Amino acid sequence: EEARKGLGKTAPNPPVGAVLVRGEKILAKAFHPKAGAAHAEKLVLKKYPKAVGATLYVTLEPCCHLLKKTPPCVPAILESQVKRVVVGCRDPNPQVAGRGIRALRRAGVEVQTGILQQECEELIRYFRHGMLHGTPYVTLKVASSLDGRVALKNGQSQWITSEASRKQTHLLRSQSDAILVGIGTVLQDDPRLNVRIKKGPAPIRIVLDPQLEIGLKARVLNSKWGPATWVFTKPEKLKHKKAKALLHSGIQVLPCPLKKGRGFDLGKLLKTLSAKGIHALMVEGGPGVWGRFLTQGFWNELQMFVAPKILGADAKSWTPALGLKKLPQRALGDPHRVERLDEDLWLTYRNPRKKT
Repeated sequence: EEARKGLGKTAPNPPVGAVLVRGEKILAKAFHPKAGAAHAEKLVLKKYPKAVGATLYVTLEPCCHLLKKTPPCVPAILESQVKRVVVGCRDPNPQVAGRGIRALRRAGVEVQTGILQQECEELIRYFRHGMLHGTPYVTLKVASSLDGRVALKNGQSQWITSEASRKQTHLLRSQSDAILVGIGTVLQDDPRLNVRIKKGPAPIRIVLDPQLEIGLKARVLNSKWGPATWVFTKPEKLKHKKAKALLHSGIQVLPCPLKKGRGFDLGKLLKTLSAKGIHALMVEGGPGVWGRFLTQGFWNELQMFVAPKILGADAKSWTPALGLKKLPQRALGDPHRVERLDEDLWLTYRNPRKKT
C-alpha cells in the first residue's frame, strides 16, 4: 500500500514501500516519493530513528551502489541497528542484484527474501522490464464499442465508454511515464493528453509525426496541459522551419528512422525512450499506431475498455487490416484481468510472447 503511493511519480526509479515493525506494532511507514528524493528505507528510519531490534519490511532490495543521486540505503539500515530485514523482491538493477542483501547479511543482519515476491515484482514491472530489456513496458490502451470501433465514420468518438472507464484511464495515465499517439489522432481529436484527476502526475506527451504535420497551436504542445512534449519525426525533417519553431517554443523534436512499409522503427524508438528514462509507456492510438505496435510485437499489456454499444461496419476500427490467412488460436491467451466499470468491461491482456 505504501509503495503504490509512488506509482507514476518515481521514474526512472521504481516505486518502493517500507514499514518498520517491533513485535506487533507498526512504528513507521514510508514510500519513495520521486527520483532524487530519499528512498523509502531512509524515510521510514528518519521517522523512527530508535529502530534497535526492530524489523524493516521493504518491497524491494535495499540499494548499496554509489552511482546515483542519493546515498545508498544499506549503511543507513546498519546504522539504525535493525535486527531483521524482510525483502519482497530483489532489485533487477545489475548494480544491485543481490549485493544489498549480501551486504546486510555479512554485517550480521537477518534477511528474509521472497515474501510476496510475485506481488512486489508486479508492482515494479515497468522498472523491471526496463532494466532487463532496455526498453519501456508498453501498454496499449483502447476504448471501443462492443464491435471494436473507436469512432464513427465522421470521426466522433466522445464518449464511447462510461465516465468510470474514463476515470480509470486517467489513473492509468498518472501511473505512466509517457503517453504516445500518432499524428492522425492529434489532427482528428486535438487531445490534451493530460491527467484530469486530482493530484495526478503529468506524464510526458509523445507524438509520432513523420512528416511534421502537427499544428503549432495543437493542445498537446501547450505547457498548460503537461510538463513536456516530444515530437518524433524522420531525420530529414529536423532542418524544416517548423522543427525550428517547435524547438524555439520548448518542444523536443527528435529523429527516428522509418522502416519501409512499417512506419517508424519501433525498436529504435523504444531504445531512445528507455535511454531518456521512460519505463512505462502508454500507447493511446490511433489505429495505425496501435496496429504497428501490435503486429510487430512491441507491446506488453493491452488495456481494453469495452462499451455495450454497436457502431457498425462503417465506423472506425481500432486495428487496421491485418491480412490474416487463417484464424489465430488463442492468440492472446486468457485475460489477465476482467472487471466491470459501470456498464463497461475492462479487459487486461498480457503479451504471451514477452516475459517480464
